[in-house]
Formats: sequence, structure tokens, C-alpha cells
Amino acid sequence: MFSSQRLSYPAQFALLGALFIAGFFTGSVIVVVIVKLLLHVPLGSMESVLANQEHVQLSRILQAVSTFFYMAVPSFIFASCNGAKPLVAIGFSRSISRTQLLLIILIAFASLFASGAFAELNQSIPIPQNAAKYFKSLEDDYNKAVLAIANMRSVSDYVISLIVLAFLPALFEEMFFRGCLQQVIIGWAQKAFIGILITSIFFSAIHFSYYGFLPRLFLGMVLGYIFYYSRNIWLSIFAHFLNNAFTVTQLYSLSKAGKLNADSMDDNFPLYYGIAATALVFFLFWFFRKESNTLFYLDNLKRSNSDEGMV
Repeated sequence: MFSSQRLSYPAQFALLGALFIAGFFTGSVIVVVIVKLLLHVPLGSMESVLANQEHVQLSRILQAVSTFFYMAVPSFIFASCNGAKPLVAIGFSRSISRTQLLLIILIAFASLFASGAFAELNQSIPIPQNAAKYFKSLEDDYNKAVLAIANMRSVSDYVISLIVLAFLPALFEEMFFRGCLQQVIIGWAQKAFIGILITSIFFSAIHFSYYGFLPRLFLGMVLGYIFYYSRNIWLSIFAHFLNNAFTVTQLYSLSKAGKLNADSMDDNFPLYYGIAATALVFFLFWFFRKESNTLFYLDNLKRSNSDEGMV
């Protein structure tokens, strides 16, 4: 963790932001170089060329590569600057119980229905017509990008997509948002709820989707509390992966059935689904927090007994 380091929290926030910007530009340059070397196309044609079905696997890999450079690399460098063991500082731990994993699965499942209801709520918020038109164009561009990489024709395509589109983004994004940014903002604000909320706002905003803002904000809060209670980044990665894997599986099923289009990607649910699902998430978190505190206590007890045995 980063609470006892030499840099103040505002300085840590500024450093992490600078590393993110540097990683974004580095990743963008590397992606452009890879495309130039492999496809020999001009810069202005890269987006349209990568949208072709013949280059779909390359598009998936390049997306993971860019995320690695502006999420994972800055996280590791930042943690290295703040502690001797960067992976420990980020929150990677071997302390996991089966009960935690089961509760994560249930929380992730309930969160799907809650997120769908938040998506419905997001769309019902009245905004000016010009803003609605602009946000709709952004959403259409996003859907086109998703459709370009979501057309999976075989089981191998599906497995590769689970790794490249579900697991790796979950790993890299959790390292940055929960493992680094959330810890800094909680330390700065001195309140867990404020820190998790602000981190979730950043998490949602970076996806540049107005109509997906509230669902991702809710997901960010869920992931934030999973990490905060468990002190283990692997568990928030697991929950994030389950959310991504559900989407990839849904897209694979639609693709195999020949029904993959922008309309079929709409997974909104009625608001009463969201109320029931959110209540269930709160209920499950009560058990998750209790299990995580018990596990943390037992780990500390074992460590303490081990240290006494060495004396």
C-alpha cells in the first residue's frame, strides 16, 4: 500500500496521471508501428483496415497491447516508485478463500442485472437534443468498434477473445484503477466511500460512453469495494473478468447465430430489476466483508505466530 511513502497523496496522484499520459502515447506509437510493419498501410487508413474481418485477431491483440502500456506499465512503475515490492503494493496476494470466490460469482451475476437497470436509467435522463445527438454518434462509433472485433467464428476465436478481450483488460485496468488510483484517492480523501466513488467516476469516464456511464460507475463501485474489503487485487480482477467474459460469451452466441448487430447488444433491464439486484449485491457484500475480515485476521495470526517461532 502507498500510505507510508515519501510522496504526498497529491504528488502521487500527479505522478500516476503523468505515467498514464506517457503510457498512452507510448502505446499508441507502438500500435502504429506494429500496424505499419505488418500491414504496410498509411496512417489515415489504419482504422478502416483494422475493421476488416481478416484483421480481427490483430485488432484484438493491439487493443490489449495499448491497454498494457497505458494501464499496466504505469501501475508497475508507480508502485515501484512507492515501495520495494510493487506487486505487493498494488495488492497481489495469495490469500483467497473458496467462500470469497463463490461470493464474487454471485455478486458479479447480480451486478449484471443491476448494471442493465442503470443503463435503462442512464438513457431516461433528459439531455439537450444536440448533446443527445453527439453522444449517440459516439455510441455508434463504439458499437462499430466492438462489432469489428466481436465476430467470432470458432471456439478458438472465442477462447482467444476471452483472454485478449476479457482477462487482460480486467488485469490491466484493475492494476491501475483499484491497485493504484483508488488507494491514492482513499488516502488523500481519508474516506473509503469518497475514494471509491471518485475512482469509479474516472473508471467510467475513461470509456467515453455517456449512455454507459452509470452502469460502469456502478461496476466500478462494486470492484472498488471488492478490493477495499479483501485487500486482494486478484478478486477484483476475477469479478471484472466475469463481467467481461459474460459480454464476450453473449457476443459469441450472437455471432454464431448470425444475429450480431448493434441492436442485439442492448442488455438493458427494467428499473425494478435493478432495485432487487442492488439490494442483493449489498446483502452479498455483508458476507463478503465478514469473510474477508476473518481471512485477514487469520493471515495476520499465522504471520505473527511464524515471526514468534523465528525468535
